[in-house]
Amino acid sequence: MTRQTELSSRPNASVASRDVLRSWSLVAGCAVAIVGLSVMIGWFLDVESLTQIGPGLVVMKFNTAFCLALLGAGVAAGAHTRVALVASLTVGAVGTVTLVQYVTGWSVGIDEALYPDSVADTTHPGRMAVVTAVCLSLGVVALLAIRLGRDRLATGSALLLMTLGWLGCLGYLFGVRSLYDVGDYSTMAAHTAAAIVIIGLGLLASTPGGVLPWIVRGDDPGATMLRRILPIALVVVPVVAQLTLYGQHAGWYQTEVGLAFMVVVASSGVSVVAMHMARVVNRAHAARALANEELLELNSSLEARIEERTADLVTSEAWARVLAWSAPVGIYHTDIDGQATYVNDRWCEIYGISVDEGLADGWESGVHAEDRPWVLAEWATAIAGGTEFDCEFRVVRPTGEVSWVHSHSARVHDVDGAGAGYVGTTSDVTARRQAELSLRATEELFRITFGSSPIGMALVDANGLVVRANRALGELTQRPLDELLTMRLQSILHPDNVGNDERRASAAGPDQRILRADGSVCWASIRYARITGDGAGESAFTIVQFVDTTDRRESEDRLAHMANHDSLTGLMNRRSLEAALEKHVVHCNRYGPAGAVLILDLDNFKRINDSRGHSVGDQVIVTTARLLSERLRESDFLARLGGDEFAVLLTAGDWAAARVVAQSLVEDIRAFGATIAGEQIALSASIGVAVFDDVDRSSVEMLANADFAMYDAKSLGRDRWAEYASKQNDERRSKARLTWINRIEADIDNDAFVVHAQPIVDLDTGETVQLELLIRMFGDRGDLVPPDSFLYIAERYGLSNRMDAWVLGQALDLLETTSGDTDPVTLAVNLSGTSIGDDQLLATLERRVGAGGFAAERLVLQVAEPAATSNIAAARALAGRFRDLGCRLTFGSLGGDIGSVCYLEHLPFDFIRLDGELVTDCIENSSNRVIIGSLVDLARSLGKETIAEQVSSERVRQFLRQLGVDHGQGFELGLPVPLEEAVHAFRLRPDGPETMSTLAPAL
Repeated sequence: MTRQTELSSRPNASVASRDVLRSWSLVAGCAVAIVGLSVMIGWFLDVESLTQIGPGLVVMKFNTAFCLALLGAGVAAGAHTRVALVASLTVGAVGTVTLVQYVTGWSVGIDEALYPDSVADTTHPGRMAVVTAVCLSLGVVALLAIRLGRDRLATGSALLLMTLGWLGCLGYLFGVRSLYDVGDYSTMAAHTAAAIVIIGLGLLASTPGGVLPWIVRGDDPGATMLRRILPIALVVVPVVAQLTLYGQHAGWYQTEVGLAFMVVVASSGVSVVAMHMARVVNRAHAARALANEELLELNSSLEARIEERTADLVTSEAWARVLAWSAPVGIYHTDIDGQATYVNDRWCEIYGISVDEGLADGWESGVHAEDRPWVLAEWATAIAGGTEFDCEFRVVRPTGEVSWVHSHSARVHDVDGAGAGYVGTTSDVTARRQAELSLRATEELFRITFGSSPIGMALVDANGLVVRANRALGELTQRPLDELLTMRLQSILHPDNVGNDERRASAAGPDQRILRADGSVCWASIRYARITGDGAGESAFTIVQFVDTTDRRESEDRLAHMANHDSLTGLMNRRSLEAALEKHVVHCNRYGPAGAVLILDLDNFKRINDSRGHSVGDQVIVTTARLLSERLRESDFLARLGGDEFAVLLTAGDWAAARVVAQSLVEDIRAFGATIAGEQIALSASIGVAVFDDVDRSSVEMLANADFAMYDAKSLGRDRWAEYASKQNDERRSKARLTWINRIEADIDNDAFVVHAQPIVDLDTGETVQLELLIRMFGDRGDLVPPDSFLYIAERYGLSNRMDAWVLGQALDLLETTSGDTDPVTLAVNLSGTSIGDDQLLATLERRVGAGGFAAERLVLQVAEPAATSNIAAARALAGRFRDLGCRLTFGSLGGDIGSVCYLEHLPFDFIRLDGELVTDCIENSSNRVIIGSLVDLARSLGKETIAEQVSSERVRQFLRQLGVDHGQGFELGLPVPLEEAVHAFRLRPDGPETMSTLAPAL
């Protein structure tokens, strides 16, 4: 084993020896305590075998057993415990009183007190022997000495105690009565003597600096020798002597032989131990010599290291000076009184002075006058308390420039531990202080803006908890601010849309529902903005803005409802019916035909309107709609097509089911009638039925077939229903269509069509601003054919674009002819859906407008709403090309189909036409008034003008003016007349639009 290994192993050995000694003291104390308790039990229970080791031996007294039990408990518990202190004081008191009784001859009652059954003679069961009392007193002294740290006194007392007890044990062993009997002072019992020896051994083991720990733990030759000789001297020699005496008493040999045997055995034992100890001493001497050599080598190595460290220290000191001089922060050193002894270049730059000035004047002279008192007070406190100095204050340079510095210093000590001054750093923190001031100003601005913002705002942490909210958010959610600060963002949102809470920085989320405190719901547009910091990680806070969109959402919902529902009855409108019909056609094509389409028209409804007024007519329509809704199934689809015309889509059933429904509706309307203002009005209806059959039919064909059947019902006398007979009606319609197609093509080729014009009037001034061109066809008898009779056929079979080109040609000719007028006429021409993508028509228009024969703004092209919305891309391209030419555009007609307004911002139109059905009942119908007002406001916001159709009375005209409508058209303002008459009247215009009305024949 090397010396390093040997040295490293000693602490473990020391720990092990301490554990052994503690175990010895514990075992010894417990053994003695058990002996004492056993004897005390023997006295109490009168068991003589417990009071003595064996028959014929001296009995241990009760007081002795009591004291041994206490002393053993104190040794077992440890000399530094309260148990040991109480035990030592009690045992000391008993032993002292006992010794006093022996010396003075007095009896103070200690024996009777501990054991009251004493006899009247000189024998006291409770009184211990005097030598026992002395031994116990020595044990008490040893315990107290251990507690007070007096190891020598403890060791001496324990050794003397062991000697007295050992002598008693030898007296019993060899039969020498004088070693355990003190005559009149009683006799020490054998087990008392053994217990005292054990107590002494425990006391020696409990003494940290005593002889026994030295013997057990010591590794020098003396301790090693004693570890081997003491057992022989104390145990082997007496045992050998006793064996020798036993052999002599037994007659095995003579006395001389026994003595010789004892000498030989004892001498041999001592000689063996002595020889072994000599070898141990030699090894110890050799180990010490080796240790000395290693120590010399270690000293040499340490000296070399010291020289090396000294050189490194010199180099380090030089580097320290270089680093301190070139450091980017100011470095200074002061003595214990605060006088500067060193400053580097950066420190001088911060203060704006030289090194000599810094060392002479000190750093205090540069401190701002307002900061100097409290800074010097902080410095004085740091010096007095030996603590660190850490302050930020202003410094005034000789140039008058003021800057902020941060100074931090700590006390340093010399090798003796005394204070050697302060070493510190000084940094220019002006930029940071300015940034902090700017940040505080920004925070204040944010606080004011946040609190006074008219929109709801919340500051949310990474866990979604609202840490700040403004008053607007409290008003929006109807919650106090302190309640909002205990909620999470998800708790504010409606449970159905919490999943949409995506924190998209600087991105507006969709409108979401907000759950108010009373359980009601409002709508808000929510925007999230993360607060970015200096670090690269994601910010822990997000600003959430809530813009109340409840009114807008409700308006949109109302508009969406109006877009798909009839404003008067609340039923679905034509648009919704066509969409449902398209879906049902697809379903029939895939799964087989089923269901039917019914067209219902009230009989003689015009007479009701004319005789009782439109308000009564509206009530009749509403009453009929309610009746139909109650009679039909939930799966059926009921819509109002306009006027007194309704449509029903039966989604299931065959011919028989459709006939039953039609007959039932006819009978219900006939039986129900209508009660208006207490007056009973008889009603009847004509219904046309078209059933889905095996023939593939489109939604348009189904409506047309049902319409044909409805007219058949009217021609048969009304108040009945009629069904569309597929084979018969198909042949009849095909023949009629072929006739109409041939007539339309012939009239186009022969220029047989005629053009009428109807004025469009400025409602404020009464002047005609435009003439709308209307195509007309002559019948077989020379009368005019209604446009509805042939326009549908023309659009159906692709002739509408040729008709549009013909009308546009007539308009261009007239514009070129009247271009020289002082007040040239402005013409409005209608274009169908097929003409929007007709490149030839557009090329003709570009060519003639580009020729410059007239001002392009005099031509207004009107595109119907279905044509524009069905092909937005083509309509936008068309509008762009017209705008490039200088022409103007009109979008219409808007009314029951409010959903089309969303296309206005995508199509650059100049005029918006308001549907005649919307205008006719605008005075009596509040819903129509709201819709017209909304469309007027929308048009003005987009920079467009409005044109109202079917202005039927002066009262309607004045009401439209109040609503802000720009222009109007209708029989009240001017009837359609041939184009030449209209132009002639336009040129005259002496009395405004009334002149045109007088010239127009009644149609």
